[in-house]
Amino acid sequence: ESRGARLRLTIWALFAFALLSLSCIGAVAAILALRGTTVDPTATELALLGALVGMSMFPAALALRRLRKQVWVNSAKVVDWLHTLRAPVIAGLSAYGLAAFLTRFADELLEPPAMAGLFGLAPGVAYRGYSIVLPLVGVMSALGLYLHRRWWHGRSLWRRWLLGPAIGLATTLLCCGLVYRTLQMRALRPPVTASVRPVAEPSAAPAPAQAAAQAEAASPSAAPEEARPPESPGTDPGGAAEPAAEAEVEVSQQAPKAALVKAVAAGADGLRVLSEQYPRDPAVLKALVLAFAGKNATLLEAMETTRRLLLIAPEKQADSDLRYIVSRAANERGKASELAFVVMSQHMGAAGSDLLYELMLRRPELETRAKIALESLRGSSQFSPALAIAYDLRFALSCASRLSLLPRAREHGDERSAQVLGSLIRRPAGCRKTKRNPCRSRCSSEFHEFSEAIRQIRARVARKR
Repeated sequence: ESRGARLRLTIWALFAFALLSLSCIGAVAAILALRGTTVDPTATELALLGALVGMSMFPAALALRRLRKQVWVNSAKVVDWLHTLRAPVIAGLSAYGLAAFLTRFADELLEPPAMAGLFGLAPGVAYRGYSIVLPLVGVMSALGLYLHRRWWHGRSLWRRWLLGPAIGLATTLLCCGLVYRTLQMRALRPPVTASVRPVAEPSAAPAPAQAAAQAEAASPSAAPEEARPPESPGTDPGGAAEPAAEAEVEVSQQAPKAALVKAVAAGADGLRVLSEQYPRDPAVLKALVLAFAGKNATLLEAMETTRRLLLIAPEKQADSDLRYIVSRAANERGKASELAFVVMSQHMGAAGSDLLYELMLRRPELETRAKIALESLRGSSQFSPALAIAYDLRFALSCASRLSLLPRAREHGDERSAQVLGSLIRRPAGCRKTKRNPCRSRCSSEFHEFSEAIRQIRARVARKR
């Protein structure tokens, strides 16, 4: 049995290490996805991560060295380690596969009301929580078997038969509890289509009866023949019919309310078909944007549809849902992020410039890209006077040079300008004033001028409200 034991121990050890590493990566990705956050590491963060990995190699090398001296040279110990490692790994894989099979089997065969509505619910086996709980089930099963084997050998008979099954029962209950808790959390998550329901409001897509009434009222044939005024000799008979024809065309471009609700219930596929039938209906396009934005894999399609929507309905530029989706896509990598910056720079007007300014302040990893985009928009109609003065105050060269900007700040500035000025006269956080360290702000000499400007800006904004 000792023949080839070292090779088999190496294979099993590498196999166990690969499983643990992949499980940890999947669990971290699932946690980030459930929290709604994205990862876009900077060069400094990647360098720090590389340094941590390099530092962890030192204790790993020491452990391997000790293993080689104490275990590798002893064939009996190698065989013992092989048996100790192989059984828990097999048990962990078996528990992982059994838990995945049972949950999928229950989702396929049990109706949603069964088991208090835990099974048969969307998104099914695609729920990201499984990437966390299934590896935990495998690790706990492997640990339980290891403890059981350690407890079983070298103990009296009554202790083995009393505490051995207790360890197995405790491990089983813990694994079942983890799976049950995951099913509960999945049941509490709202379905993806719930976020697109507000689109199907009467104001966004008028009812067929109302649309028909409008078209009928706008049509000249609705009036009786005898009630029509006599046509003057110089009047074009076809001129009166043009507004009615335009109204009929506009109504025909809007999807019926029932069709929109049915498409929303069908998800992105149903809305895509409806958008091909009504390509100029803002309500259909917005619902399609929200459906695409429900998954990270279709954020690029969401940005393409957003651009179509803003070309058809520019009044949607300041829509809060679109602002959130565009900012979320900007934080992703790849073409979705690039298209999000194009949408903010070219299709969202002043709201796009404001969103770029927010991303520049709140997302350090996007600061450079957002600042370059804002520089390209300076002097255009998209750069509002309020944004322009806030931008100039933030990037002025010195405190003295900002004094000449205060008249513009009093006239056009908003809370963004007040926050910039406030940060310049505020003492650093955590700084304790002493004789040797006066703990002054960056622009302490201009404290009174900046404070008065902040007061006037906020008073003017409050009067507008």
